[in-house]
Amino acid sequence: MEGVDLTSLGTGGAVGIALVIIFLLVKHVVARTGNDREANRWKDLFALVRQIHHWDRDLHDWHSATDAEGVKIWYVRRSLEEAIVKLAENIDKQTEILRQMHMEFIALQREKTKE
Repeated sequence: MEGVDLTSLGTGGAVGIALVIIFLLVKHVVARTGNDREANRWKDLFALVRQIHHWDRDLHDWHSATDAEGVKIWYVRRSLEEAIVKLAENIDKQTEILRQMHMEFIALQREKTKE
């Protein structure tokens, strides 16, 4: 393992190493003391670390998923971003038209009340 940097393992590797260490500690505690209570504490810790490893694996799978074009699903696609910008521009235009219609309606109401 020459040239291997432990920090390059990432969280998945670190959790894997932690699982092995905890498993070995549980075996050691049970073999040495025969104390099931202490062993159960370690087993609970081992189960918790396994759950964290499972969550880490899920997170990795979510981030590495791609669509048919090879684009990462986790990230917003440029076409979607452009569509949202166009939608916002159209909403602004419609709001301005509605404001103008409202102002004309008020003006017509004023003229009507003057008559």
